[in-house]
Amino acid sequence: MACMLAMVQHVGAQDYYSSASDFARLYVGAIEPQYPKSLWHDMPYYKGTTDMYPGRVSYHGVVYDDVQLRFDQLKQCVVVLPPGEKVICLPEQEYIDWFEMDGHRYVHDPEDGSRFAALLCDGKATGSHEANDMRLYHSVWKVYSGDHAFEGKKFQKTLTTEELYTLVTPGGEMYHVKGASDIAKLFPEQKKQIRQFAKKNHLKFSKSRREGSLVTLVRSLSGKDLEERGERLLCPQERPRGIISISRHISFLSPLSSFLYKRLDTHYRYPRA
Repeated sequence: MACMLAMVQHVGAQDYYSSASDFARLYVGAIEPQYPKSLWHDMPYYKGTTDMYPGRVSYHGVVYDDVQLRFDQLKQCVVVLPPGEKVICLPEQEYIDWFEMDGHRYVHDPEDGSRFAALLCDGKATGSHEANDMRLYHSVWKVYSGDHAFEGKKFQKTLTTEELYTLVTPGGEMYHVKGASDIAKLFPEQKKQIRQFAKKNHLKFSKSRREGSLVTLVRSLSGKDLEERGERLLCPQERPRGIISISRHISFLSPLSSFLYKRLDTHYRYPRA
């Protein structure tokens, strides 16, 4: 209730509820601790700036539009600015289902629930692409790297940035990927086609272009874009015993996707139900 009390001191309870309306629950929380700029050489927020971004937040199952927010990548938390106020609140993070800002939707990282990750591909059909049930996440977090002397020998706190791209298969296996070669390793029989697709579409995996290229490549695994070259699909009777095919539950996939999933099935053994 600390944030609520602080806002009451500014505008009074009646004015606060009137301005916040349905957002009141989202804005009830602690006041955000500040990072004094004189002590921090690197700001821990998204893109290193204290700017607020317009966005959306799903909080405790309720979606709130037109929210002013920013993302603390050191503490991995989202803070929000109540309508018409200057006091920034820290909602209870476990109730944040997801939030959207700067063109991305962030969800709890499937690999580490204490982090947030941008959900780049959700496995659903988009545009000309078929659904493939593969998800791609991009996690970025900042780590304290000590105090260093800068202008006038003044010591300030510094941060380093860490990041991971995580590909989650239909079976729930997680892989860290950085480029076409990493994805090709998951599907050895399709290695040539995957690399040709990356070359044909001028996909580059340098740090500045990696996100967009990985998204294009992962979405292509639906088979809509990758060229089929007459590979022989595994028939049910040819599957190794003890293997349950994921693809039999995904009848709407293209032949190539079914082949890729069967490849995963033969690589990872699932107990027969």
